[in-house]
Amino acid sequence: MTVPIPLCVIGAGLIGQRHIDMALACDGVRLAAVVEPDPGRRAKLQSAGLPAVATIAEAPADTVAAVVATPTPDHHASAMAALDRGWATLVEKPVTATMGEARTLCAMARSKGLPLITGHHRRCHPFTQSARELLDQIGPPVAVQALWSLRKHDSYYDIPWRRAAGAGPLMTNLSHEIDLLRYLLGDIAEVQAMTSNARRGLVIEDTAAISLRFDDGALGS
Repeated sequence: MTVPIPLCVIGAGLIGQRHIDMALACDGVRLAAVVEPDPGRRAKLQSAGLPAVATIAEAPADTVAAVVATPTPDHHASAMAALDRGWATLVEKPVTATMGEARTLCAMARSKGLPLITGHHRRCHPFTQSARELLDQIGPPVAVQALWSLRKHDSYYDIPWRRAAGAGPLMTNLSHEIDLLRYLLGDIAEVQAMTSNARRGLVIEDTAAISLRFDDGALGS
């Protein structure tokens, strides 16, 4: 009989709650701890019978894996702390707010010999896997063009970290589509981009135009 993996979910917001629900529903996982610094939210978790604690240091010693589902500016700190405790770690996308943070996180995982992955779940969707199989049948792609457009409700930006550097629609949302392009067409060798914050005037962008060159020579926009 397989012993369930003791898992710690760090952050109990909208996305963290989804990870909590999945952990509770999965026979292969035991929810060892939920790290939630907000006292009110932590109290609600505890009243629901969940093992909620205030800090990563309070998670049980037998924990072996973690999901980091905190706001993006905290990803680096929480993931570094999880790796420091020897936990295999999944970090919600984007993995960090900056390239520098991402590099130090990868270096830490390598030095510890631990798995470090990010939550690009759309690769697992049957539609995506079928598209990849069809592309293999069609032949080598020459070019790809995509338009991604939506209106974020004004309330989306009421949360301060979503208006700060390291957040924004490009990092928070479009990263899914960029990962799908990598899944379908291969790694990206070169990027040219222009961004704009003219519509809202925030620190973060609200519009971007991107040109891509893939490893096999295919181009994308």
